[in-house]
Amino acid sequence: PQGLFLIPLLVLFSLLNTGITLFAARLTVHVRDLTQVLPFVSRILFYSSGVLFDINKIFDAMPWAVAIFDYYPLYQVLQLARCFLMDKPMNPMYWASLCVWSVVVFVGGVIFFWVAEERYGRN
Repeated sequence: PQGLFLIPLLVLFSLLNTGITLFAARLTVHVRDLTQVLPFVSRILFYSSGVLFDINKIFDAMPWAVAIFDYYPLYQVLQLARCFLMDKPMNPMYWASLCVWSVVVFVGGVIFFWVAEERYGRN
């Protein structure tokens, strides 16, 4: 059934998170103070993802804002998981967009991290 779709969803989400982590790892090597800012950035991303509130209700009068959220990868993960767990119809665009986000961010993160590999651990 639909619950089995959670496995590829978790794989895509892990891929996305790994790419973000690789970007953050390299940036924190070069900008040490960024380690103090990253917890706040992650909280902002968490609270703006729609996990605590319904985007459609909050932005009911602003359909352009809802359209922007449709391309936000954390929102897509939450919406897909809700669809699978509650047997609701899902938007196939979320799958396509999340796949693109995950692969692009992961490949970009690996390349970004790898380019400066020789500078890590030198201090």
